[in-house]
Amino acid sequence: MKFEIANNVILSYKRLSYEPWYAFAEFVDNSTQAYFHHKPDLDPIFKKTGDKLKIAIVYDRHADFIKITDNSIGMNEAELDKALKVGTPPDNPDGRSKYGLGMKTAACWFGNLWTLETKKLNADKAYKVTIDVNLIGHTEGETDLVPEVIDSTKEQHYTILTISNLNRKLVGRTLTKIKEYLGSIYRFDLQAGIEILWNGELLVWHGFDDELYTSPEGFKYKKEFEFEINQKPVSGWVGVLGRGFGSRKKAGFSIIQNKRIIQGWPTAYKPSSIFGEQEDGSNDLVNQRVVGELTLDKFSVSHTKDKIVWEDEEEDQLDTKLGQVCADARELARTLRFHADPVENPLPAIKEGALNLFTAELKSAQLSDYITTVQPFPEKIIESSFKNTSDKARGEDEPDLKVDIGSGNDIIHVNVYFNEKSEFEPYVLTETTIEDNKVVIIINMLHPHINEMTNEETLLNFFRHCVYDGVAEWKAIKLRGSIQPYTVKFLKDGLLRVPYQILTQDDASPAS
Repeated sequence: MKFEIANNVILSYKRLSYEPWYAFAEFVDNSTQAYFHHKPDLDPIFKKTGDKLKIAIVYDRHADFIKITDNSIGMNEAELDKALKVGTPPDNPDGRSKYGLGMKTAACWFGNLWTLETKKLNADKAYKVTIDVNLIGHTEGETDLVPEVIDSTKEQHYTILTISNLNRKLVGRTLTKIKEYLGSIYRFDLQAGIEILWNGELLVWHGFDDELYTSPEGFKYKKEFEFEINQKPVSGWVGVLGRGFGSRKKAGFSIIQNKRIIQGWPTAYKPSSIFGEQEDGSNDLVNQRVVGELTLDKFSVSHTKDKIVWEDEEEDQLDTKLGQVCADARELARTLRFHADPVENPLPAIKEGALNLFTAELKSAQLSDYITTVQPFPEKIIESSFKNTSDKARGEDEPDLKVDIGSGNDIIHVNVYFNEKSEFEPYVLTETTIEDNKVVIIINMLHPHINEMTNEETLLNFFRHCVYDGVAEWKAIKLRGSIQPYTVKFLKDGLLRVPYQILTQDDASPAS
């Protein structure tokens, strides 16, 4: 008997559970690790030319391709041959390139046709090879790839990966998330001067140092620590975010390996000993203020490099130890109260500016034309169209947000989906079913109105109104048997008062 892996296994790579930012990270890992291995060769050249390591990622949805270009060391023919062998680890697997899988799995996940062109420093040839995933996947036995050999100068050094016939479209909020996540993942590289560009825009990472709490005496709270778990070193720091900087999105620990984020902002690691047993932490001040970084260089990592693979009781031991070393940070975050300076209330000026803008909008020719000319389709057609949009938006996907509110017979199951299919679909759709106490909210993240959401607060308030409209309608039907407008307004008024109640209750809670 023989244990064999058939070529058609690469057809399954498109179904791997990648997030797009981690798939792109596979290519950046290869570029940066090649640079780290050859710094003595590349740095003198960069210094002489005034250049630096640059990695450019371009995604063109309309032309249906992805291109990743770098000016790292490049590969010769033998190195390219090895890079195309699935599962053959690099000579030094202790860096960011570990398993000999990343480039191949990520490229196949993105698309069915990819071309790799590379030229190594001081070589006089460049090599270009094309991988047709469908062709290879339906071929038995070994697959011969014939590289194109290109004459070049010894001074050139680069790698260009082009992926086409893409398996998935990247749209809307996903594109913004890719840029934000990559900036977080490669924060150390960016701070060291490496340039990584997403569609021509330089990635940045601002960090948290300027946002940490500073005492009246000028002491910035940032505590460093070191210990071992299962004879593996753990190091890092914990801090408390200062006034105006705390948020659930920022809180938590970024897990680092080889100066590259494995898990971090904005979906950071939140050990229960600090943040509570609730998934993603409890809704309290600790979950808005405690922030930090953990370096876990010797721990195992998944082949997609997006999570630590814990061995034995490592995770529980780490959770317990962090609870001990971060106890004072947790207490500070829980009890710290910020008192506003006696400054003039800015609301009148803000209100006046907003009123002027809104008055101009109400008087606009565009609004007048819409009110004058709009002719809605018959109600049945609109209902059918909205239902079709709702069905397509949900598909078989899990909700982007799934929360149970209340208890007993009054519990409501809220499922929120983010629709990223078309800017022409409704800004929000709501489906309410009393029988199973369920409200489904579908928010169109491509709607033009979303483009006006310039920060976290404005988007938060938009989400509130969309979701609370649905919750208020559900409660009105449950209480009155139908949607009665004044009852809905009354219930939504109460819902919109809850955020302030949470804020004032947290601020008034006594220290213990």
